[in-house]
Amino acid sequence: MSQKGAVAVLVGLVLVVLCIFGALAIDISMITLTKAELQRVSDAASLAGCRRLGLGYETGTISEADITLIAQDTAYSNVAAGKKIEVADDDVQVGHWDFDTRTFTSPTSTPNAVKVQARRDNKSNSPMPTFLARIFNKESVEVTAVSIACIGSSSEGKPLFPVGISEQWFKNKELFCDQPIRFYPTNDPSGCAGWNVVTGDPASANALKKLLEQLKAGTYDPPDVYVGDNLNYVGGTLAAAFPYMKELFDWMKTRDEDGNPETWTVVLPVYESSDCSNPGGWIKTVGFATVVITHVLEAPEKTIDGTVICDQVNPGEAKGPGDYGTIGTIPVLVK
Repeated sequence: MSQKGAVAVLVGLVLVVLCIFGALAIDISMITLTKAELQRVSDAASLAGCRRLGLGYETGTISEADITLIAQDTAYSNVAAGKKIEVADDDVQVGHWDFDTRTFTSPTSTPNAVKVQARRDNKSNSPMPTFLARIFNKESVEVTAVSIACIGSSSEGKPLFPVGISEQWFKNKELFCDQPIRFYPTNDPSGCAGWNVVTGDPASANALKKLLEQLKAGTYDPPDVYVGDNLNYVGGTLAAAFPYMKELFDWMKTRDEDGNPETWTVVLPVYESSDCSNPGGWIKTVGFATVVITHVLEAPEKTIDGTVICDQVNPGEAKGPGDYGTIGTIPVLVK
């Protein structure tokens, strides 16, 4: 073989290799781009569907058909590889997301999550056509993306009653739902709680008394508190502040919207703790719980009793990591 012939053969082989790498580069880029676009579609659709789930909890009417339709409409308003994305009914699932195991199960009687799969495959929207890969008899590629959006533990609240509950109280849901809790006195298994001072003043009986007076007079509007925020806590009897607790309870029980003029339903922060001892100092907020305060008894009893209520809704963000019986309604992506 002549030298020119050898070079020609070598050039031919190089061109074949270049074609192979060119096919891979162009088609892999398109697959990657389409995957990213499908992911955005499934993200948007699962969030929209889960937001409808959250609104269902607010209104008391949860419709899986509505959730599916909203997710599908949201998906169809987006494109992947130049094609509007249709989502099949069975590619929208309403179920339950477990924050501990990070698993999704469906169906469930208490849904908190929506899972959406967006496709460019033989089931929906047709596979994505290839370009140079066609020379190797690969005319299309199937691409899919999955997202899960969840409404979790309520992650924001406004402490209208300066009490927080220890995280320890919520270790077993079967034991804390609809169960009585005694906020006063603290440092007791039946009163796994403490007093918080939202104003930032050092926690004390005088600071608590001042806060209670301002709350009743309407001269202090507590700021919104979020998961991760620190509140200043103190435990103990704080007898000097007790009459003001009683006055605030009597004032608020006829002004809340729970339908019972003898009780006060309020959302309370849950603070980070592994026991029920008296809290002290700045402690992180890990969630929020709904409590019906039933009694504030004056001397000699000096007790504050309530009931922790589950399956409650606190409109707002829902990204708290734990389960304290109260959910938010604005979803977050968990997968």
